[in-house]
Amino acid sequence: MKTKINMRCTQEQFEAIKPKLVGMDITDTCFDLNEYPYLTNDFNGIGIGSRSKDIIGKDDGIIIGTWDEQVFLEACGIETEKIFKGTDLQYWHLTNKIWLDCNYLLKFRLKPNTAEKQALESQIKELQEKLNKLKQ
Repeated sequence: MKTKINMRCTQEQFEAIKPKLVGMDITDTCFDLNEYPYLTNDFNGIGIGSRSKDIIGKDDGIIIGTWDEQVFLEACGIETEKIFKGTDLQYWHLTNKIWLDCNYLLKFRLKPNTAEKQALESQIKELQEKLNKLKQ
């Protein structure tokens, strides 16, 4: 279940995440983030919209004053890939028994959950088969 969230956002920040909001309803109010600078994922129960801080009610969810793309997307139920710079990570050196920084030139991510991916692919295949039977 998604979390209701209201997060301060500029027009540039919104335009950057807009392609990631696939399948979500976006209201016309998103085009005026100067007047209504809080992006919400639950605008009147419809979808993505924007509000001014003074009209956000207690039932409208969490209010966050600084933009965090990953937090907003996760609140929308959109899974984000966590990318780390090498300088953000360390590894345990077995011989020296110390933590060392990873290579700063590389990018790292958490390995995708293959069991979950396989289950979803299986569901897709099953639904495609049902759809093909309905088309016949």
